[in-house]
Amino acid sequence: MSQTVTQNYQIPRTTFLWLVGVLVFLMLPHAFRFTLVIVPLLVICLVWRWLIFKQKVGQPSFLIRVALVVFGFTAVYFLPFAWVSLETAVAILLVGTLLKLLEMRHLRDLLIMTKLCYFVIVAQLLFDQTMLSAVYLLIGIALATASLISLNLRDQQLGFAYPVKLASKMMLLSVPIMALGFILFPRLEPFWKVPLPDNKSTTGISDTMTPVG
Repeated sequence: MSQTVTQNYQIPRTTFLWLVGVLVFLMLPHAFRFTLVIVPLLVICLVWRWLIFKQKVGQPSFLIRVALVVFGFTAVYFLPFAWVSLETAVAILLVGTLLKLLEMRHLRDLLIMTKLCYFVIVAQLLFDQTMLSAVYLLIGIALATASLISLNLRDQQLGFAYPVKLASKMMLLSVPIMALGFILFPRLEPFWKVPLPDNKSTTGISDTMTPVG
């Protein structure tokens, strides 16, 4: 049974719609890769969150949350990937992001949720770095930023399209700085090592060093 219907923080309607929209948009490519995990959790969490927003039900009880966590990690375990792998790590990140959707009770929770969307964007780049994927994720960044802008708006009467217009303007203004940084900033090796999905190569600092005479 769910708890009594209570709202510690009333999510503005525009913010809620932007947040749900960007979450579904960003989860789509992962849903094809981790169907067993993402699709059921996405449906359950979105439906339950919508019912909470409409004040039809309350926050899920402790037992329900535990059951969802158990289901999520069990589904991850049965994925056709090694347990210690990049794919499994990303799947766990996605499970945590979706379950966080049910934990939004305070303004801080919404801020964490919107920022998790950027981690989901970066996770997709680990698997696909084509131009089409880049365009898709640029749209995702604009939508995630629009969600963050909507959350911080003092005037919620500015309209549904205002956050994405402002987010697009901010991204366009950042293009010259990005281009300048790409040209002038030194090409440093990353300070971490991440195994690629095909397990054939890695990125990061090498295990060996060759002194230059």
